[in-house]
Amino acid sequence: MIKHIYITIQATYSHAHIALFKDNQCISTLSNLDAKASSHLIPYIDQLLSQNSLTINDLAFIAIDKGPGAFTSLRVAIATVNGIAFARKIPLVGVDSLEALTLGVIESIKDKATPPHPIIIALLNAYNNDVYYQITKTESGECIDKGCAKIDALLIQLQNNYQNTSMICTGNGYELHKELIATTLGNGIHIHHFPQSTPSIQTIGHLGLQKFLEEKEHIYKIEPLYIKSQYFAIAPHGPKRS
Repeated sequence: MIKHIYITIQATYSHAHIALFKDNQCISTLSNLDAKASSHLIPYIDQLLSQNSLTINDLAFIAIDKGPGAFTSLRVAIATVNGIAFARKIPLVGVDSLEALTLGVIESIKDKATPPHPIIIALLNAYNNDVYYQITKTESGECIDKGCAKIDALLIQLQNNYQNTSMICTGNGYELHKELIATTLGNGIHIHHFPQSTPSIQTIGHLGLQKFLEEKEHIYKIEPLYIKSQYFAIAPHGPKRS
C-alpha cells in the first residue's frame, strides 16, 4: 500500500509548527518555533527531512494552515510554500483554521453516545475586538455560519439564536474575550470551554491528507484565507457570512 509522505506547516499567532506525516501518522515535528520562524521555513523543512533520511522530492504534497489567523505570518508561510511548489512541482493543500479547530473538538468527543453540547463555536482573534468565527452543529458537523464580526455583535447574534441551549467554545478568540462572553451569554446559554487556542498540527495534517485524496486536480498555489478583508469591504456594520 502506497504511503503518502507529506509536510504540514502551521504559522500561528506566536509560533510556527512543522510536522512530517506518513499517511495519518505524524512521525516527526519541529514545534514551538518562535514567531519569526515563518520567514525561515525552508531551513527548518530541510532539517526535518534530513533527520528522517528524506528529501523534498519524497513529498507527495505540502499541507498548510491557510487561515484565517495572524495575517503577516500566514502570508510569509504561504509565500514560502508557493515558491517550493513552483520550483519543485509539489502539490499544495490549504486547510481552513476554523474548520480544523472545530474538527479537533468533534474528534475529541466522538466516542460519546450523545453529544453533550449541540453547538460548537470556534473563535480566533482578528484583533481590534473582531473575531473570526464558525458555528457548527456538533452531531452532524454541519457549518451553520462563518465569518468575521465584532465580538459584541456576534454575542448578540448568539444570544438571540441560541437561548436555552448549550455550546462548546474554543479558540484564542474565546480566551481573549471569555469574560465578556460569560457576562453576555451566561444567563441563557450554558458554555463549555474546550481548551485549544489554535488547531493542532495533527488535525491540520489529517484534514490535509483527506483533501489531497479528494482533489481531482493538484493545486500549486495557495491564497491566505483572510475573511476580515471581505468583512470590511462588504459588511462593516455586522457579522459577515463567508
